Amino acid sequence: MIICDKEDCPRVYCTACMKHLLCPTTYEQVLREDPWECFLCAKSQSFTDSFVKPRTNWKAKIISMFRTNFKSNAQQLVKRNREKKKIRVLSLFDGLSTGLLVLLKLGIAVDKYYASEIDPDALMVSATHFGDRVIHLGNVKGITKEKIKEIAPIDLLIGGSPCNDLSLANPARLGLHDPKGTGVLFFEYSRILDLVKKINNKRHLFWFYENVASMPTEYRLEINKHLGQEPDTIDSADFSPQHRLRLYWHNLPLEPHSLPNQEQQDVQDILTPHCQRYSLVKKIRTVTTKVNSLKQGKLALKPILMKDETDSLWITELEEIFGFPRHYTDVKNLSATKRQKLIGKSWSVQTLTAIFRSLCPFFECNTTETNRP
Repeated sequence: MIICDKEDCPRVYCTACMKHLLCPTTYEQVLREDPWECFLCAKSQSFTDSFVKPRTNWKAKIISMFRTNFKSNAQQLVKRNREKKKIRVLSLFDGLSTGLLVLLKLGIAVDKYYASEIDPDALMVSATHFGDRVIHLGNVKGITKEKIKEIAPIDLLIGGSPCNDLSLANPARLGLHDPKGTGVLFFEYSRILDLVKKINNKRHLFWFYENVASMPTEYRLEINKHLGQEPDTIDSADFSPQHRLRLYWHNLPLEPHSLPNQEQQDVQDILTPHCQRYSLVKKIRTVTTKVNSLKQGKLALKPILMKDETDSLWITELEEIFGFPRHYTDVKNLSATKRQKLIGKSWSVQTLTAIFRSLCPFFECNTTETNRP
């Protein structure tokens, strides 16, 4: 192998392949040069015309090789939908109605937002902030073909089924097929996705499914089989003060490597001011429903220093780390433990905002983002 000597270049070349692609003189010249800048980094090529020159759009070509998600032509869809309409959404495993929060934050006009959720605390939080804007459909298992016909057409189907029985972090996980576990709920999403596609009367459907990245390969491959593609892997640390690596299957018109960067935040940026609170880490590790997930590293240390003593994140700070307004889950006198469980099961608002921004060209949308819940 031969490595490019440019400091910020990660490219490595196979000498056996180069020997076949280059003429002998050029090949020997490459081996003699020290330091050597690769064909893509060299500002001026001193080689002969006997080797394959890089295309001017080589970066776009490489990205397109690995692009598996968006099957439709985005430009054609935009032209077809010149008269932009309000979006109609079906959210499965709706949780804290994060999907609606993000759509409103982006200024996307929402016509109907149908949701399936059974957790009473999550339902209370959703009702507190959105009232009857969220039309609840009950248990996902009860969403029938007749119900889909009643609420169709749908423009966007979203959902992330519970991950506790799929995650490698849970040694007692029941997997994807055990009827006693929550992993089987993925098949409810897949079932409803197929129903909506059939009943949508040729109206284009955007769909989006999320789950934990730390799942056994066999589970991911089976989900790939049902959804017809590989997922994108995105870490919320690129958009927020926490690491939250997740898999996203979707047909949205976006490239995961070119998601719009939002203002970079570290934990220190969101700590409650005037309380002498200092963060010992830049980004916290993934927060789950377990209280101990707020502690960091193998030693399970508290991440905050307050008046010379270590402290945990406050729930209002945790809400802001996830992108929610402070006190978003402060309803019904819920305990801090229950509020953390609700937040730990939720999506990252910042990450979802970066992803859903790709929907703006297709629907009635205000160009200025709002901060309303």
